[in-house]
Amino acid sequence: MEDIDLFIKRLQEEQEIKDFLEKNIYPKSLSKCLANPYRMEKFPELKPSKALEFKVENIENIDVNIKSTFDKLNQFENQIKELIERENEEKREHRENSCPICLEEFKPTSYFMPPCGHKICLHCFTRNMIKNQSTGGYCFLCR
Repeated sequence: MEDIDLFIKRLQEEQEIKDFLEKNIYPKSLSKCLANPYRMEKFPELKPSKALEFKVENIENIDVNIKSTFDKLNQFENQIKELIERENEEKREHRENSCPICLEEFKPTSYFMPPCGHKICLHCFTRNMIKNQSTGGYCFLCR
């Protein structure tokens, strides 16, 4: 007897699933589990949208437009890369010609270069020598 009951229950579940998919009728077996007073028995039907309907009359023109747009984007990308490279070069030059402590540009004879090769302006170097007598002779960046 249990086998027949299980078989009938399975058939009912299959029918509920079929009704849900084809007729938008919510399964009654789930309504017991989900006690929601605002639940709809039937889902509203979706209406076809005209916004998604379009006709392509000449596919070749679209292909040409896509290629020209792609070419313009590549040109624009290359211009941006060039600008970024120029800015990086300018920053690199500024970094090499300025003190890493006070960030002021070096004058031709206004910097000190310890054996490590880092450049430090004379003002920052002498200030460091006075304040840090034990480590003042070392490079600011290496110590």
